[in-house]
Amino acid sequence: MRAPGVCGVLEEAGLVAPVRKCRQRFNHLNAMPIQAIHELWIGPHAASAAARLHRLQAELEREERREEPTQPPAPARYLACCLRGG
Repeated sequence: MRAPGVCGVLEEAGLVAPVRKCRQRFNHLNAMPIQAIHELWIGPHAASAAARLHRLQAELEREERREEPTQPPAPARYLACCLRGG
């Protein structure tokens, strides 16, 4: 018995669905397990990062309206504030 190749491992994980037509074999991607992993592991972090970037943008726009046109904004200060979550 030979060791399973990459496709065999992906089949066992449920990520690939093989379809045979005569001598040909087509491997179709099963995106549902990947979507489930994304929602479980990546989704909360992506939502948090997007919320922080939105707060940063809003704060920079508020500061831009308050500042004089000749004074450059200080984005590093706001970036540090937003990354801390406050």
